[in-house]
Amino acid sequence: MWILVTTAMAADPPSSGNNDDWGFDTKSDISIEIEDEDDRMVDFAAAERRKPPAPTHFHVSYEGQKPLADAWDPWVVATNERYVVVQLPVLVATDRASFVAAHPHGLTVIGEWTSGSHALTVQHHVTAASVLPSDPTFVFLQTALPNRKRADQYRVVVKTRALPDPALPVDPEQPPVRPKVRYARSSAYSRP
Repeated sequence: MWILVTTAMAADPPSSGNNDDWGFDTKSDISIEIEDEDDRMVDFAAAERRKPPAPTHFHVSYEGQKPLADAWDPWVVATNERYVVVQLPVLVATDRASFVAAHPHGLTVIGEWTSGSHALTVQHHVTAASVLPSDPTFVFLQTALPNRKRADQYRVVVKTRALPDPALPVDPEQPPVRPKVRYARSSAYSRP
């Protein structure tokens, strides 16, 4: 057995000249929100991914270490699907007086990073003003290497070069001083 149900709707006839073809009063104070609520929504998961990681324990122990010595391994600080962020601490001074005695005009610490087919150079200019008066001073050679492989190797070559005497004029004919190779370190990473 089949039952056919039909519904008929009838609109009230227009009562005044303020109604449209559908019977709605066009003169009343009706407001229609046309702004899309999604435009104001915040993607909290994306915002969390952009936040820096929480601080961790400073694991670099400098007791018994000499400045610019090969003392620590480089490590991976962070990864994503495109980059590997690597870092190497370098002890540049145990105090300001010993640094000035060894490097009167300052020092440039150079880190030449390679991973896959990419090579990047990071430099830190260290002067007496940037060395702590009575505590050890570190620079951190850090860079983001573009490498999409799940696992690969990376390498850093640490070099130094004395900063020139600022009182002397710069001679454009003089070739630049070649940096001194201090040491090289290699390691590997594996993405989770």
